[in-house]
Amino acid sequence: MVVNLHLLFSFVVIVFSLSSGSALAANSTSLTRSLNKSPQVLQIINDSATLHEAFNLSPHDTLIKSKQRVDKRGFSHTRYRQAYRGVPIWGEEIIINRDRSGRAIYVNGRLIHNLADSQLDTMPHISANSALNTMQARVKNRPSNNSPLIFRNESSELVIFLAAGKPKLSYAVSFFADSRDGGQPTRPTFLVDAHDGSVLFEYEGLTHVQMATGPGGNAKTGLYSFGDEFEMLDVDIDMAASSCTMNTPNVKTVDLNHSESGSTAFSFTCNENSVYINEHKFINGAFSPLNDAHYFGGVVFDMYNEWLNESPLTIPLMLRVHYSTNYENAFWNGSSMTFGDGLTTFYPLVSLDVMAHEVSHGFTEQHSGLIYSGQSGGINESFSDIAGEAAEFYMKGSADFKVGADIIKDPDGALRYMQDPTLDGSSIGHAADYYNGMNVHYSSGVYNRAFYLLVHTEGWDVKEAFILFATANRDYWSPSDGFDKAYDGLLAAASGLGYDQADITAAFQQVGIPKPPPGPVCDNSNTATSSLVNGSSTDNFSGVAGEWRCWVLEVGAEATDLDVVLRNTAKGKKTNPGDADLYINFGRSPLVDPSIPDGVFDCGSYTPSSDESCLMTSSNIPTIESSLYIAVYAYSSFPSVKLTANYSPDTNGETPPLPTSDITLTATEKGGRNKKFVSLNWTGAITEMVNIYRKDRDQDNYSLLTETQNDGAYKDNDGSSYNSYQLCDVGQTSQSCSNVTP
Repeated sequence: MVVNLHLLFSFVVIVFSLSSGSALAANSTSLTRSLNKSPQVLQIINDSATLHEAFNLSPHDTLIKSKQRVDKRGFSHTRYRQAYRGVPIWGEEIIINRDRSGRAIYVNGRLIHNLADSQLDTMPHISANSALNTMQARVKNRPSNNSPLIFRNESSELVIFLAAGKPKLSYAVSFFADSRDGGQPTRPTFLVDAHDGSVLFEYEGLTHVQMATGPGGNAKTGLYSFGDEFEMLDVDIDMAASSCTMNTPNVKTVDLNHSESGSTAFSFTCNENSVYINEHKFINGAFSPLNDAHYFGGVVFDMYNEWLNESPLTIPLMLRVHYSTNYENAFWNGSSMTFGDGLTTFYPLVSLDVMAHEVSHGFTEQHSGLIYSGQSGGINESFSDIAGEAAEFYMKGSADFKVGADIIKDPDGALRYMQDPTLDGSSIGHAADYYNGMNVHYSSGVYNRAFYLLVHTEGWDVKEAFILFATANRDYWSPSDGFDKAYDGLLAAASGLGYDQADITAAFQQVGIPKPPPGPVCDNSNTATSSLVNGSSTDNFSGVAGEWRCWVLEVGAEATDLDVVLRNTAKGKKTNPGDADLYINFGRSPLVDPSIPDGVFDCGSYTPSSDESCLMTSSNIPTIESSLYIAVYAYSSFPSVKLTANYSPDTNGETPPLPTSDITLTATEKGGRNKKFVSLNWTGAITEMVNIYRKDRDQDNYSLLTETQNDGAYKDNDGSSYNSYQLCDVGQTSQSCSNVTP
């Protein structure tokens, strides 16, 4: 028997945690906490003919298989991207793991529902090249860039981006840029609105930190010799040319010689009558960074190959050494690992743990794709730190749990400390200390400490713990996973590996993961709860940062087109509107952690302003009379807002109500080819606010576009001649509506 999963989603949203909706009804359902913990859901997936049927996707939604791996047990691990009208959703993946018989045993990721209700226009007004060129110009014009930039690894993909939960047609633009004259390299990612070219989101994606012999090490580690203390260097020997080249099937090492570009493997003179020795070159206290890089790159490759039975990257490792002049960093740019020579703080940054760190950023990018921002960025950084300690353990049999200790010039210093991340003065070791916007290198401390605690649990060592984290990264984590969801992935990986889940739980409890579920925000005696009547508005009210205000709206049976709007009413252009957020939930108070935001609520709107709205159509509204709890949170103090709630009775599919002669509405398409909009003008409306409805030509019903001031005019920047419109008074017992525009 096939059960409609949509009905189960509705149940899951209320009973489990981690479901949040947007103001434009692009509601998301988390597949980790909500679905994987429910055997009933896995049964539905297994009983359904297709995933499209199981997940109750609309005709416009598709799941595109992006990657699949079959492990040595015969279990499959498949990643899918959800697309709407052929456009993929950025930053989201759905992962389904199946046993040998093909039955689903684990699901992770987020499904985005009701995108059709958002009236999202999937036709871009600007081109992919235009978005790319504009963002490159933006980077060129930064004050820190005083010389021409060289661009590589360019990408501009049309996607749907959920901006504070609201779907926006966007271009995901990324590239690597540096200069021949030195300076700071950069690898930014921009989400660019595909209609107006505005930047919706951005973050820096540059992730930091035959046989031959020769010296290695630095003034801190001491001099050592490859072929003596360590094994000899693998090189390619050309006897005819009397040259040895640092180019093997697994590792290619490049001497940039203080430039910013280059890909030619380093060669040195050798012949059959001599020992093949490379002594190039001593710099900044290090005896031969090229030798160190080439050797340690081979160690990292061998570790992944031996412990995980796969290469760390889908391409051979390219290691670029002696980058620029006095460059005190190392980075992965999407295709190669690059190492500076340091200056006053660092020796050349070619230690074993730094090498493994940068290579492992590539491993993450090619598997889970953890977004390098927020909690997912902290996990991304932590995994690379963990890989560094694993490489030390693989080569030496022990790890110091100090990141970069061999290349920092402070005799007792390190970049980060896994045993106690707070020792660096900035990192955190507990999830409760995380805040939005925290540097990913500092938030990495949470998972770093959990790893340290797990390694020091009886029966565990660095190898087992690294295999656990790497398996979760490869098969269970999705790009937007935060602390709690990635923890779920670790438990799932442990199950497949036969590891003790209780030990993992004990280690993560010490760093505050998983976070306790949030409590009801409207059931606290300190939170005033008032009644709200359909179609009415509150008086203007203010809020102090951290304060909650709550209302209850009784919603009648068979209601449709519920619209809850919060509007900034502060006067004066110089008045700071603050940041008020809106959450609603049927049946009981929303359960909200507003700092993430996360919890249990039917819709949430939390843009960085005090203008918020939640729209719900009949498919998401209970069919019986229900209490709607409305909560407003002061993310920061706000001076004045007004709350309005309105719903329409069921009209047998005709939404909004039938036209009357009281209001006259005209709709005119204007603008140039790439900047089209619809100008709406009306007369005859009598209420302070009016509702404007819009319908695409391929849709049967109207959806609420906006509630706006009754000033006789409105500009729909996303509208076109393919839309029809209708306008209605708000909150009238006998509602008056306009004609329907062509």
